[in-house]
Amino acid sequence: MRRIQGLLSGVWQATRIYALVFAGGWGRPRLYVFLLTLFLLVGVVLVLIGVDLEDADRWLDRQGGWLAALGSAALRVVFGLVLLGCAVAVLAGLYQRLPGRRQVPVWDGRKERRRTQSRQGDGRIGWGMMILALVIGYFAFIGTFGRY
Repeated sequence: MRRIQGLLSGVWQATRIYALVFAGGWGRPRLYVFLLTLFLLVGVVLVLIGVDLEDADRWLDRQGGWLAALGSAALRVVFGLVLLGCAVAVLAGLYQRLPGRRQVPVWDGRKERRRTQSRQGDGRIGWGMMILALVIGYFAFIGTFGRY
């Protein structure tokens, strides 16, 4: 396991130079160069041990159905979790604004003196955040329950 970790670390360090020279950047270009180098090394090793890459390609084509279904299910689970988080944010914001919920006084640091929090920093979820959560939740709903 340490050899694989050392190999991956070496490839990652080597991509620092190649990404800057060939791809012209540090962020995404470095990741692309890392993945290209990694897949190139895997391909070379497979050819060296005698695996025909055409056979490997045909095997991947045969497995494509269940791999696509697995990826689609994983994506729907992620969208569902985002939708759940958006729903919790909106419902919590609305619950905080129910009539009859009194504002809790806080200590202002002076002896035996309390003050009520101002409207600006009252700790409630704001309307803008709730609207943004609704928009994100809409797209997460489409991603979760839409047909694609």
